[in-house]
Amino acid sequence: MKKELTRRDILKVAGIGGVSLALAPMLRLDNANAAVAEPKKWNKTADVIVVGGGLAGLTASLSAKKEKVSVILLEKAPAVGGSTVVSGGLLSVGPTSDQKAQGIEDSADNIYNDLMKNNSEDPRMLEPEIIRAYADNCGPVYEWLKGMGGIKLIIPQVGTLGGYDTTRRMMTLDVVKTVAALKENLDKQGIPVVTSSHVQQLVTNKEGKVSGVCAEENGRKVYYKANKGVILTTGCLTASPE
Repeated sequence: MKKELTRRDILKVAGIGGVSLALAPMLRLDNANAAVAEPKKWNKTADVIVVGGGLAGLTASLSAKKEKVSVILLEKAPAVGGSTVVSGGLLSVGPTSDQKAQGIEDSADNIYNDLMKNNSEDPRMLEPEIIRAYADNCGPVYEWLKGMGGIKLIIPQVGTLGGYDTTRRMMTLDVVKTVAALKENLDKQGIPVVTSSHVQQLVTNKEGKVSGVCAEENGRKVYYKANKGVILTTGCLTASPE
């Protein structure tokens, strides 16, 4: 196993939530309040700290655990689910076994081209490396989650979203059951999930490298050390000023 996770490894770890991870509003390190120095004593330590317990965070936690690393998932709310549980549950992935069973041909290249085309009017959304990583990995991750019972569909029929996709690849998740299934898998694999943990700052070492996070729990600061990396799966629509 690699000593450190590369950026592309992190994108793979995020799996289906990869685009959410990559495009979510991140803590800016040029903001003086966004990062703090390492504490004299860490409260808890893991190889990977995942911040945010929505679909991206749950998936990232399971995928990191699959790589034989220790993981702690932190969620600000009293329960996991994030904005996923209030979403419509639409998931655009492919190629999948569901598509194949319904005679639909798809490819990672098709997904990449569709995403690049449909986001062309907003340059902020066009990061080819991230979009390529999502296109290459969303199908395999979907099958992996489906295999462990982590995907629950409301509508078995694969559909499309009003001209957005050139190929029918839209799945409709039962978001409540999907989140419950993923949480059950986290519990089975012994991944600690800390709810009501409001991560407020990244922690950096003397070289400026992120080494953990600082969270507020029950009115006190708790420092989590990350030996290999911090995965941020936070923000989403709830962080939009609009």
